[in-house]
Amino acid sequence: MHVYEVMAHPIRRRLVEILALGPHPTWMLCDCVVQEFRVARTTVHHHLRLLRAAGFVWLRWEPVSLVDPRRQNHEYSLRVEVLERLDTELERLRALWQLRLDHGDAADPERRMPELAPR
Repeated sequence: MHVYEVMAHPIRRRLVEILALGPHPTWMLCDCVVQEFRVARTTVHHHLRLLRAAGFVWLRWEPVSLVDPRRQNHEYSLRVEVLERLDTELERLRALWQLRLDHGDAADPERRMPELAPR
């Protein structure tokens, strides 16, 4: 999944913002997003799974009880590589924007950038 696709959804964007502050337990992420967006907890879990599948977050879990190992404490944290991926994509956009400024407005046929001119 491309970084823009991941960040396009407001719930995933909010989860990344929260996790940029540091690791958070699942229940805290759910409580925050459920209250802000008025969605079900299952919706938040869905977006957390997508973030995990896209490589945006780490999931750490540990048993809460030695008696019942099914009871676990889950904690999510943002991967450092995510910020690097976002920065790389933004730098690419800045470079394209700078090309546009250097070569004039691409909508003006007289001032189009060479690589965007019709063939």
